[in-house]
Amino acid sequence: MKLPLLLPLLLTVSSAPHLHASPILPDDGPTSHLRQSGDLVSRKLGGSKHGGVATEAAPCSDIGVDILKKGGNAADAIIAAGLCVGTIAAYHSGIGGGGFMLVRYNDPSGKFAYENIDFRETMPAGGNETMYAADATQNKTLSTIGGLAVGVPGELRGWEKLHKRHGHLPWKELFKPAIKLARHGFKVNVDLAEAIQQGKSFILNDTRWAEVYAPNGTLLVEGDTVYRKTYANTLEQVSWYGANRFYYGNIAKRTVQAIRAAGGIMTMQDMGNYKAIVRTPVNITYRGARIFSTVAPSSGAVVLSALKILEGYQANYTDSQPQINVTTHRLLEATQFAYGQRTQYGDPAFVTNVAYLPVDVPTPAPNDFVCECD
Repeated sequence: MKLPLLLPLLLTVSSAPHLHASPILPDDGPTSHLRQSGDLVSRKLGGSKHGGVATEAAPCSDIGVDILKKGGNAADAIIAAGLCVGTIAAYHSGIGGGGFMLVRYNDPSGKFAYENIDFRETMPAGGNETMYAADATQNKTLSTIGGLAVGVPGELRGWEKLHKRHGHLPWKELFKPAIKLARHGFKVNVDLAEAIQQGKSFILNDTRWAEVYAPNGTLLVEGDTVYRKTYANTLEQVSWYGANRFYYGNIAKRTVQAIRAAGGIMTMQDMGNYKAIVRTPVNITYRGARIFSTVAPSSGAVVLSALKILEGYQANYTDSQPQINVTTHRLLEATQFAYGQRTQYGDPAFVTNVAYLPVDVPTPAPNDFVCECD
């Protein structure tokens, strides 16, 4: 039986056989990606019989590879790699955030089946449409900085849902690599060094972040070592007791207290009520291929809609041909129209009568929607 293929946003793991990937080892074992966070690393492309892992951070891709070598499947590898990304590149993702997963697996008959796991953050129950009104009138950043900018985190519920449905290795084993990095330290790479500099005012003005990224009052730079020992303790608790440890009890209590102290409205009930949702993906045919994507509240259907519009025209021209301007125009118009459709979307978990939109949107008659201008 083939193992699941998972295609989340920046983390990609495949355990399908004969996958072309970038080998780290001289044998034909699982392979990891080409890109180290912040740096492009040249590695010879090759084949692998076992699978490949791709993330934005080389150490995390390598962790995913190790999980595959230990007998884990793609679900196990993506969880371990994702927890690593949240540890060494927390400005990209982490257990305080969320996302969407597209999963391909074998159903009982042996055929490919697809599912979409929605573990995106949600608005606290006390939120309303006017809570960010001051942003427009006072040029503030309520929706991006501070307690009101924080949604109910979904990542751990997402990993939990994935693991229960498709995981193979014990939950606890998947946390060990990230815990080790957080507790014993990891090097600041170019990408992290840039993020620290860009967020220096935020870091220096918050003692909790300064303790990690500016010990002794000095911002860390490339080559320095980062220690996240408190975070390691949190991951360890979740590895022992499961995701509930994060959503109930002392961890949740401290999280809510910190958010409310920063002006937020999240409650313990918001944390306890959070659930990851399994949805049916939307799919289209495009130039003979079938493409699956996530549904609302993601924008997967927006992309599929743009593709269906473009399908009505000849294949794209290359950059060296003068017709590239026409192709570029078509691409802009298609994405603009699709993005306009996005305004009709809502989260089916909270808003009624929108669930049908992602299914209907990607199926227009393409030529009816794009103006072709010379």
